[in-house]
Amino acid sequence: MKKRKILIGILSVAMLASCNGGQGGGNNNNSPDAFEIVTDLDEEKEIHTAAQKEYLSYDGVYKTIDPSLYPNGNGAMTDSEPKAVKIEWDFEVPDDKELDYYTVSFDQTTDIDNPYVVKGTTAKSLDLYNVYLGTNFFKVTANYKDGTKEDSHIYQFDVEQTAPRNLQIEGMTNCRDMGGRELMNGGKIRQGLIYRTSGVVGNYPSQVTENGIDVLKNKLGVKTEINVADQSTYNGTGNGWEVVDCLMNYNQDKNSTGNSKGTNHHFSRNAESVKKVFSLLADEDNYPVFYHCRIGTDRTGLVAILVNGLLGVSENEIYQDYLFSNFGKIGSKRYIGTQAGEDNIENYMKEIEAMPGESWAQKTYNTLLAVGVPAATLDAVIDILTVGEKFNGEDGQKIGMGSALKGSAMKTSSDRFNPAEYYTLAANESVTWTFETATAYNAYLTAYLGIASSSTSNKLADAIKVELDNEEMTVANKNYFECGFGNLNINKQDRTCYYFNNIGEKNIAAGSHTLKLTAKVANVNVGGFGVFKK
Repeated sequence: MKKRKILIGILSVAMLASCNGGQGGGNNNNSPDAFEIVTDLDEEKEIHTAAQKEYLSYDGVYKTIDPSLYPNGNGAMTDSEPKAVKIEWDFEVPDDKELDYYTVSFDQTTDIDNPYVVKGTTAKSLDLYNVYLGTNFFKVTANYKDGTKEDSHIYQFDVEQTAPRNLQIEGMTNCRDMGGRELMNGGKIRQGLIYRTSGVVGNYPSQVTENGIDVLKNKLGVKTEINVADQSTYNGTGNGWEVVDCLMNYNQDKNSTGNSKGTNHHFSRNAESVKKVFSLLADEDNYPVFYHCRIGTDRTGLVAILVNGLLGVSENEIYQDYLFSNFGKIGSKRYIGTQAGEDNIENYMKEIEAMPGESWAQKTYNTLLAVGVPAATLDAVIDILTVGEKFNGEDGQKIGMGSALKGSAMKTSSDRFNPAEYYTLAANESVTWTFETATAYNAYLTAYLGIASSSTSNKLADAIKVELDNEEMTVANKNYFECGFGNLNINKQDRTCYYFNNIGEKNIAAGSHTLKLTAKVANVNVGGFGVFKK
């Protein structure tokens, strides 16, 4: 005998469904009680494959995980996809009706007001992909050929809550919802708002199909596609959502003169593009969003690292999420450490780690401030993407960008590779910034700088002089490459790379202070300053 699981937890909703069952379709001969759910709804569902589950259950430090414990990035397109949740039911079609097909609609809310609708056939079962982590509410609908329909009660099933909510989007690989992760302060990232995916890419087999577009547009409901590749590799041009370029350079390319080594890592060569990405993520009207580079691993991974870190995901889970891309068909294996080459995310994780802050979230918040992302932008992203307890990044930071500085001639730019406002200093020229502090503290000072060379012999200390309240400070003795400087070429366009750098530390008293930076060499570009509590 078939066992029917009644949803006790939302009896009032089930009663409502019983009263309203079949609305929107004319005469109905059955009530919602005519549907008998065969699936065991008391059993928690698992959407991860056995290999994914084994990887996600690793209880060590993912930064140092043995590469043999995760795949090589050369699996099938489907290797990064979820397992299906199978829903089965019994239902007798009335004698005066001809069944056309069944649908199952599910959502995170009891009234299923924003449903993910899966269309089936006349078979009394459906495989549901892209279900949510945690609780899913669903109903089955019989759709008749005369245009009428009948709904079941609203039921629920629970999915094991280990992130990520990896997604099936036909023709694409390495797709997952960033939502569902638990945060260090007790909140969670909202599901269904921000997705990381692959792009349409030359020699990689990622090419979204019509079914994939349907999932993106009609089921996930995306409004915005953000491309962080180095050329326009859109998945959905002309498919009803906005597409935005936030182009990021991948390789340590030589410039047009052929004599540049490039910059240190993906973050240092793409800080201005990071600023544009966060400006898009701060606008609630842009959601749901999906973003990608080519295979959705490295530049996409950079954005994921910064978003996850900002919201309060632990450092360990950030590494875990990055390496999860190896389950997709990405063409090669990704590592952590020197074996990763220029894809080594440890390089910019170290930059974040070096920033002041008691938590990884605070360090990430300060890092983004230091490259010129406004605090209001960061706060908006946190508010939009967090459910429950939210991280508050305000910690007395003082940021001066562009017009807040004083120098001989401020430049403005609409070029995506330059700050909107900055100064280019000749040798012995200076730029100053005056700021106020309410209390005394040990200050960590940064400057957002750009120099068109990635020399490993030229040193920052030989390029700039820094004074705080007329007292010269000791500048870090890093070389240009370590500082993230360089001159790259994208689409035959040379551009100087900007990145934040520590320019000194000092105990300061409450009151007004003036920071002065003087160039010792020509063409030192200054986009801003930051002061953080050490």
